[in-house]
Amino acid sequence: MTTEMNDIDINILLKYISKQADRNEIELVNAWLEKYEANRDEFLMLKKIHLSHKEVAAINSIKEEESWERLKLRTIDKKKKFRLRTFYKVAAVLLPFLIVIGLLRNKNTDGVTPQEHPFNKNLTYIIFPDGTTHNLLNHKYQEFDYPKYGTIYKDSTNLLVINCSAKEKEGTDQFTIVTPLGGDYDFFLPDGSKVILNSLSKLSYPIRFTNNIRKISLTGEAFFEVSKDKKKPFIVETQFAQVKVLGTSFNVNAYESDEYNEVTLVEGHVKVNNSSNETFLIPGKQAICSRKNIILVRDVDVNIYTSWTRGIFEFNKMSLKKITTSLERWYNIEFSFADNTIENKKFTGAFKKGTSIESILNFIEETTNVKFIKKNDIVYVVEK
Repeated sequence: MTTEMNDIDINILLKYISKQADRNEIELVNAWLEKYEANRDEFLMLKKIHLSHKEVAAINSIKEEESWERLKLRTIDKKKKFRLRTFYKVAAVLLPFLIVIGLLRNKNTDGVTPQEHPFNKNLTYIIFPDGTTHNLLNHKYQEFDYPKYGTIYKDSTNLLVINCSAKEKEGTDQFTIVTPLGGDYDFFLPDGSKVILNSLSKLSYPIRFTNNIRKISLTGEAFFEVSKDKKKPFIVETQFAQVKVLGTSFNVNAYESDEYNEVTLVEGHVKVNNSSNETFLIPGKQAICSRKNIILVRDVDVNIYTSWTRGIFEFNKMSLKKITTSLERWYNIEFSFADNTIENKKFTGAFKKGTSIESILNFIEETTNVKFIKKNDIVYVVEK
């Protein structure tokens, strides 16, 4: 049954907030937001409720489908328009959980509440084909013309869009998006596919996809929602593998410093191959591609490996080595382990992005038998 919120389907708004809307739905919501200020107020209220509920859902491993249904029941009045009292009702239900999350987020053994980590997104930039660069922070709800290549703008979801006007180009020239330490970035590719690029990552793609293929290259981590086009397969090139799809959602972790790349499939089908092997993935599977051209496949909880796209660090029986490597890419800090035994110790937990590094380390200390000793910008990990 369709539910309305001031002349728009609330399911579309929820998809929009969750970054699951297609291009047509995004345009519909953008038009709705621009129509009245009241629409924007209602949207912000719904977004607050949704983000609070998503955080609780992630911390408690609630299934996504169940979370959506509960959220709809709490935010939709079938006969009346959205009202402020709806927010208070939901807030009352969520408050005990949010208090617990807040305590975990800000707990400090010295009794001092550390400041949230100031993510530095203002260094996210685009490299044009001629080598010039442009900072992407200052173009929300704005656009600017780059005479040689077209118009660049952000829609109301802050997604970067490039309208190429260089007709003479055959698609060989490349744009490159680069994210800094502690920042991620959302944007569209020329075919309408959506990308969320994680911290310290780089993605290069052509001005236009030509020759019946859509090929990009990635260093770092990105989540893809690929637009379907049976005539043009979508290919992601990484250090140790190539991922080929027609239209699907998947996560690729391919940092240069890692010993292997990970391809995690959320929906659809993908083929993963290197110079020696190939394999096909179905949803819930992950391919691990090593420097030695070995490809291993395993079952995983995809929510763990895509939690970063929802603003959460989530770990499930993950080694401290892998956890600290992830934290190094978001915080200006380096970890050093006393020995390999400590590196391999496992930890399960979740933290909201923006949580101070002190709070995260304090919580890990309290739930494991390791201790973190910080000296300057290096954190030494030792056994208690």
